Amino acid sequence: MKQMIINQRGFSLIEIIIVIFLVGLTSVSVIINFTRNEQNHNNEVGDFMSNIENAYYTSIISGEVLGLFLDKDGYSFHNFRQGVWKEIISSEYLEKKKFTKDFNVSKGRVRQSNNHILDNNAVLIFPSIIFFPNGFHYPFSFIVNTKDNRIVITGNSPVEYELKYE
Repeated sequence: MKQMIINQRGFSLIEIIIVIFLVGLTSVSVIINFTRNEQNHNNEVGDFMSNIENAYYTSIISGEVLGLFLDKDGYSFHNFRQGVWKEIISSEYLEKKKFTKDFNVSKGRVRQSNNHILDNNAVLIFPSIIFFPNGFHYPFSFIVNTKDNRIVITGNSPVEYELKYE
């Protein structure tokens, strides 16, 4: 019996190390690709909310009423002058932005005043968020649809909001 165990061949140490290395390399590439897509969408959500925050502060500093308008391709900021919403094209931070292919944002349901509720069917002439120079604004809700996730953004303030992944 001792002779049978001696004659059986097993794996060498170098073969085991090579297999462990290849399995590790494969799993790292899968993890990197998975997190890269997640990070791209998180960056885009962060950029979107950062631009909203910039509009909020710009409204306070400039003394102008600003609004955020959403469409299927992206979003833009407008100021309210002489009873008309006009797109801002002179500011790098507030100019029209395009969504990437697998990313879109729609307006969620928000309570705009006492008992009046606006939803996705609201008139397009009305902005999704209005920023007043005194810092007042209505609560907001956005639904972000990505290739893999649905993210609900809700907030009572452009500087204090919550992200909920569904």
